[in-house]
Amino acid sequence: MGKIYHRISAPIALFFLLFPLCAQGASLGKCYKRTTEGIEISYLGGYPSAKRIHSKVQGADPASFRLLADIQGDNCGQAPLYGADAKQVFFRNKPLAGADPKYFIVIGRGYGHDRTGLYYRDKLVANIKPEGIRLIPIPYSTAVYCATTAVVLSRNKPIVAAVDPLTVQALGGRWLRDAEHVYLEHFKKNIQGADPNSFTVLAPRKGRLRDLLYAQDRNRVYMLTAQGVKILQGADPATFERLNKRYCRDRSTVYYKGMPVEGAHAPSFHIPKRTFGHTGFDKFGKIHRGKRVAGK
Repeated sequence: MGKIYHRISAPIALFFLLFPLCAQGASLGKCYKRTTEGIEISYLGGYPSAKRIHSKVQGADPASFRLLADIQGDNCGQAPLYGADAKQVFFRNKPLAGADPKYFIVIGRGYGHDRTGLYYRDKLVANIKPEGIRLIPIPYSTAVYCATTAVVLSRNKPIVAAVDPLTVQALGGRWLRDAEHVYLEHFKKNIQGADPNSFTVLAPRKGRLRDLLYAQDRNRVYMLTAQGVKILQGADPATFERLNKRYCRDRSTVYYKGMPVEGAHAPSFHIPKRTFGHTGFDKFGKIHRGKRVAGK
């Protein structure tokens, strides 16, 4: 008896042709999905409250689309997501104009580059060549700087500080140093007299970035203010310690917001819990907002 052949409709034939391709959706990670109609993406977006966004990747070729690896990992959250097909690079659900998919590399933290351009998320960083690219982690933070041989970037803009991109180090908060000087990110001039070899930022309480106000080197103690850097005159860097965002002390002096507290006994000064950080005590009594409280 001869073989019996059944005619299969075109849509069914297309399904069986693409079924193996669709079944490989896991290879695109947890955020992308390959379908017979294209590439779909699901991620957290929006500000200030994140919401899950579902959409198609505009113009993506499902047959050649691939996920570009990111050092942030595939957590399907607010991390930047790059993909590419044979003709285009995509950031999340949109094409990345001008990017070359053959040479595009994801560095991480929102940065990627091809042979001629550096990109931050979905934008080309103007007039920056991707030479000697490296990410510089910022202590006590998930943020990074991106350095090339010519410039240091914060997100997609060069930082103000005239720092050497070849030797720059992030110290935490807005403090930086290179081989010769110490800087604040938003101030072009270096911190005069600061010793880069011994300069350290005093650790914040529970890693809070906004508490990175104090730093020291072997000679002086520094405080970050809205106007720049204040030197705590007379403070002893060898015994200096931060007690909270407002109070610090060395072996002989208590400081409140960078100002000496008159009459405070430094060795016995302490800050009890649940005082909101403005109130402390020494062996003579209570100090509130840097002033002695009479009769306490």
